[in-house]
Amino acid sequence: MSLASRKAPRGGKAIGVRGMALGNKLVIGIGVSIVVVGIVLSVVGAGLRIYTETTELGWGFTTTEKPYYDIGVMLFNAGLVMFVLGCVLTAVGAIARSPTRKAVGFERPLDASDEMTTKFCRHCGEEIEADSTYCEYCGVQL
Repeated sequence: MSLASRKAPRGGKAIGVRGMALGNKLVIGIGVSIVVVGIVLSVVGAGLRIYTETTELGWGFTTTEKPYYDIGVMLFNAGLVMFVLGCVLTAVGAIARSPTRKAVGFERPLDASDEMTTKFCRHCGEEIEADSTYCEYCGVQL
């Protein structure tokens, strides 16, 4: 039995040929979460870097210091690294999920038999076999 014709277990999801539809969504979700955390850390770090305290020394003298500058720099830099990492993860997940991953110039031309043997899932939009009862990418019953 081929992977493309395997049916989903009762109450479960079908495992597709790639079996990565859920994995790609998870990578995108994790990537977006890391981007958000990175932005928050960068904003907090930038705020700590510019925070100043003024102390009255007496006789009209004051001193200004930045007590949280080092922590702010570390948080800001960590936020930037997390932002870039989250962007890369999100892009990788989106590219892997994209239905147009074929290299340009290497696809074979379509003929009439191809149009009759494939269709698209109404839930995830992936191209599937025309006689499939379950989507091999997201597991939804067709």
